[in-house]
Amino acid sequence: MAKLYFFASVGVLFLISFEPSLLIQLDDTYYAYQTNLTFVEALGACKELGMDLLRINSANESTYIHTIMADADVAISGIGYWMGGLYLNTGAWVWIETGVLLNYTKWGANEPNVTATGDYCLQLGKDNDGKSTINWQAKLCTANRYYICQQS
Repeated sequence: MAKLYFFASVGVLFLISFEPSLLIQLDDTYYAYQTNLTFVEALGACKELGMDLLRINSANESTYIHTIMADADVAISGIGYWMGGLYLNTGAWVWIETGVLLNYTKWGANEPNVTATGDYCLQLGKDNDGKSTINWQAKLCTANRYYICQQS
């Protein structure tokens, strides 16, 4: 929600609108962006900042990311964040920036669910049960989601 500020100067009334920050720094490496973009748009936005979409390669890293998201009040049930994972039609998942196969996953209930036609990308946080904010899901890349960038 925009905040409106009124300023009066020399008999003229000015209306200035300030949007709240859409960037939340989680730590020195990870940044959550609360702007809904498609996967490709989110990837481009991270690249413009010299960063990559989020990659999680271990259970410890998954727990850490979830903890810093919770501390920043962005681990919210029903909110999904793009990560850098992409589904290949061979049945494998890769990190798009590196081309490396995912060696760790934290799938939510009934995931990965890639039954519809289209390209699938990796989402963190919006689980099928609507309760868990740490699990991963396969979502159509054309969906609009928030996203998390990490320093390269």
